[in-house]
Amino acid sequence: PTPSLVAASYGVGLGTVGAYAQAIEEGRRAVGLDPALSVTHLLLGRVYVDAGHLTRALDQLETANRLQPGIPATEGALGYAYGASGQPVQARKLLADLLTRADPDRVGLAVARVYPGLGNPDSALVWLRRGAEHGDPGFSSQSLASPMFDPVRGDRRFAAVVRTIHLDPKRLGG
Repeated sequence: PTPSLVAASYGVGLGTVGAYAQAIEEGRRAVGLDPALSVTHLLLGRVYVDAGHLTRALDQLETANRLQPGIPATEGALGYAYGASGQPVQARKLLADLLTRADPDRVGLAVARVYPGLGNPDSALVWLRRGAEHGDPGFSSQSLASPMFDPVRGDRRFAAVVRTIHLDPKRLGG
């Protein structure tokens, strides 16, 4: 992996444990090392989302989407940020485009990310379950630890999803 990807991944890891200032610093460093790499913008955008800096998150996630359009992970995080920042029309449009273009059985996590931003935790849980049951490759303890899933974390259905992908619900607050 390139130094920029290592720094961005490290930044997301720091964000996962709540060390947002360090995570943002690493993410910015990653973007500075390779500003044309969409994944560095995606990962910094996710750190900004988790830290609650939605305006900065939107900037990074829109850049990632512009550099490499059609990536479900980017679209899910961007859809969440649109919804959470009071732009539900953009979030729903992005969601509709994603579901038109991608196999719904392979993008459950990306779709589930959008719904908490729209204030719809039940739909997030439906899509999390669908993604888990169909082997969505995006699932990881890191993706499920994101604060964007806080609205569903205490729901027994969230714990069931976590168990489906062979993780420990207690470690993810479920």
